[in-house]
Amino acid sequence: MSKHDALLKILAQSIDDNVRHICVAYSGGIDSSVLLDLCHRYISDTSSSEAIKLSALHINHGISKHADAWQTHCQQVCNTLNIDFYSVSVQVKAKARNSLEALARDARYQAINDWADKHFASLKEKGIVLLGQHQDDQAETFLLQLKRGSGVKGLASMPAQFTSPQGHWFARPLLSVSQALINDYAQSYELAYIEDDSNKDVRFDRNFLRKDVLPIINKRWPSFSKTVSRTALLCQQQSQLVEVFARQTLYGFSQEAQSAAILSRYEHALLEIDKLLSIDVLLQSEVLRVWLGDNQVFPSFAQLNEALSLCHAAEDAQPEVIVSNRRLKRFDGYLVIVTKTEKPLLGQTIEHLPFEYRHSLFGFSVKLGKLDSDQLEQANKSSYQLEYASLSAKIKVQANRPSKSIKQWCKEYKVPPWYRATLPMVIRESEIKAIVLADRVLNVVGSELCVEKT
Repeated sequence: MSKHDALLKILAQSIDDNVRHICVAYSGGIDSSVLLDLCHRYISDTSSSEAIKLSALHINHGISKHADAWQTHCQQVCNTLNIDFYSVSVQVKAKARNSLEALARDARYQAINDWADKHFASLKEKGIVLLGQHQDDQAETFLLQLKRGSGVKGLASMPAQFTSPQGHWFARPLLSVSQALINDYAQSYELAYIEDDSNKDVRFDRNFLRKDVLPIINKRWPSFSKTVSRTALLCQQQSQLVEVFARQTLYGFSQEAQSAAILSRYEHALLEIDKLLSIDVLLQSEVLRVWLGDNQVFPSFAQLNEALSLCHAAEDAQPEVIVSNRRLKRFDGYLVIVTKTEKPLLGQTIEHLPFEYRHSLFGFSVKLGKLDSDQLEQANKSSYQLEYASLSAKIKVQANRPSKSIKQWCKEYKVPPWYRATLPMVIRESEIKAIVLADRVLNVVGSELCVEKT
């Protein structure tokens, strides 16, 4: 078997028998060009080729002045090979404390997933997106993670296969293949490919490693990239083992107690602090990381330590940690990932009774209670308003209990502090009639209204 035929075998090992749509993320560079050509040969040589569709997806970042020319090149190659070609343009806007490389990568993956949502959805069998990263890319990624002080999970670098958060399957068939072999394949088959001028810019960390660092290392140790890839694979295995154990521990926590907590009426992502602190200190951070990841929150090392510090905060303290625009708080013995709930739109007049207010958390209905004729006439002449709760105002909601401020009632009924100022309040001429919580309504004693949850 020739070394180029061996590449076809490596590709075949990345593709399950039930795959019916292969999409190559095709930049037009040498790596993705070789991958596309291999896929074209694979499908041509496969006996069930009529059942497998091959597509090429080009993401136009619009960063380089050559971007449109690169897209045209990719389309021409696909036309020649009779491969379905798709292109998606994305906008990459510079942000403070974010590298252009990372922003472009995030935009690219989002575009690929959006494309897969549309084009894989109708398949009974699964589709797969193939990426062109190779062994030398893996070595670069490992060194970048090492520079950042990453742990085992970061040093695992790029997995050969993974499922995106949107549920799509990705694979990197060339991850065990050297850049030299890819170059040899492209030259042997006279493949046309583009050369991105930005790849020569050593101001970018990855390019610096590729141009200035790895050549020196590989000259001294020719197998360096291969051995680093093996180390990355071992780190992946260790990381997966730790995650399995952490997940088993997390699932061992009482889910019944969590779902029964009053707080669960307001928030869905809860982690009981006492349970977390009852396990080994070394395991706490991993269990917390798994729980956060399951809720699409991915903290840095420093943010994870900040999140752990919330467990030791005073019960009446209100610290928070911001991770990926999500707020992590402590309340009532739980760590809470605050839900992005739409704020009730109040400041309106109730024109007619009965009245219903729709909201995912604070929906309610208003109607008149049992009144005599004089009370009914007075109520019909009244105007009611919906306002945000005034926490300092005192109300009496139980006949056998004294009046207390709305803030005190909120504490008693365990309303999270971050919701209290947005609670709907029904008033008449500045007289409070009811306060709406997520799990109940506090009707003021003596009110002519009956306000109920919907």
